[in-house]
Amino acid sequence: MNSVALWVVLVSTAVLVFLFVRQATGQPKRVWDSLVLMVVGAGLAAAAWKLDSLGAWKTPVIGFASGLAVAAALLDFTDSEHPTWAGAPLGLAAIAFAVLPGLGVTDPLLYLGGAAGAAAAGAVTTLSGRSSASMAFVVCLLIAYAVGKLAPEGTPSDTQFAVLTVFGSALLSTILGEGLGALTKNGRFPWPKPGTGLLMTLMLVILTSKQQSMPELAMIVPGASLVAVVLAVALGSKDDSDPLKAVFGAMVWLAVGAAAFSFGKSYGLALAGLSGVCATLISGNRRAIAMMAPLFGLLMVRLGRNLFPDMSQAFDIGQHYALIGFLAGVLLPVGLLSAGAKCRQAGQVLGRGAVLGYGLAALGSIALAVAFLGSKGANGMLVGLSVGPVVGVVLTHSPAAAGTGLGLGGWCLAAIGSLSSSEDLTRGDKARLLAVYGLAILVVAVVASILGRPKKEEA
Repeated sequence: MNSVALWVVLVSTAVLVFLFVRQATGQPKRVWDSLVLMVVGAGLAAAAWKLDSLGAWKTPVIGFASGLAVAAALLDFTDSEHPTWAGAPLGLAAIAFAVLPGLGVTDPLLYLGGAAGAAAAGAVTTLSGRSSASMAFVVCLLIAYAVGKLAPEGTPSDTQFAVLTVFGSALLSTILGEGLGALTKNGRFPWPKPGTGLLMTLMLVILTSKQQSMPELAMIVPGASLVAVVLAVALGSKDDSDPLKAVFGAMVWLAVGAAAFSFGKSYGLALAGLSGVCATLISGNRRAIAMMAPLFGLLMVRLGRNLFPDMSQAFDIGQHYALIGFLAGVLLPVGLLSAGAKCRQAGQVLGRGAVLGYGLAALGSIALAVAFLGSKGANGMLVGLSVGPVVGVVLTHSPAAAGTGLGLGGWCLAAIGSLSSSEDLTRGDKARLLAVYGLAILVVAVVASILGRPKKEEA
């Protein structure tokens, strides 16, 4: 019955949403691809339900087909320039999270298969630029599911409160932001898209501050939302292909993931992911979700450990920190090499100043990571620093790739020797360390980015 309920609810919702979209956008063009994917998804789900020969694969295949059909209904939301497009994936994911468990749909294979199917629908239409809404639905629903699975035992009501508070704040902020945008459309100070994300952050601060049973909510949820808004402003919506911006955003979200895990373990990591995704969506930079990939990777590892404990009995907290260190080690050389390539266009003096600033920020990041993650995290970073130059040379063709990796690796070893006492830091010490030194590193990186701006060509 679980599979039947999933198929009926999701496919029926897909049909209703699809009809609503066609009516709302008034864009009958390219209707065939959405219809084809919906029909394929519904047909595949029905066939899988009848085929007992699929064995253990029956459940994930039904989930895949249902996810494909639902995501197909969301494709046309991306066609519209309407700023409230994010309400479709957010609203549908919220409904699914609230309704499906009550119908007995709790099998993780259905959700995991559904995420794969929705991703497939987005991939099919990615060349036409219409995959954003379907991909957003994938991310929102899967992370909301992860929040529920990774919540500490005995806190089901708090979990529902946390997830629906995030979704509700995002949707309400979208409505308010649209209204303010309409009022200021022709005014002197038009409503900025990141302002909608800021509204969500303020709502989350108010709603989570009274939650006494889980105080980490008041820190992690609004904090991740605010980071998303700041990145939306700092990175902007243009020049999304800039590798330096992508690496910078990924490093920030990796730090957010590490901090959220330190304060709230797997549950905190999932809450940070959900808040960050929702705030990113409504802040006007849809592609910025890709920069959250390191956090998503950490979250999938924790979710897999929760769902299938027999496969990850040897995975302890030290290995988790090693994984974070590895990801940071891969990203740092790529960011430095990309920065060097970009700073060549800034002139001799400013360009060198920018490279120096980026280098100082990288060295500070390594020292902070070693202090925060300990020796096991540092070992993971050393391995990552050997992989990062390979990626960097592919992107930038820089001859400095190998030297960059070795230089950063040497500094990492020096940091291990100098900060050996950091293993005894308390959670409060780590929070203060991250706040003070993390902010200082961010300031240095921002100054370097200003110095490294390419010179404007003279007319």
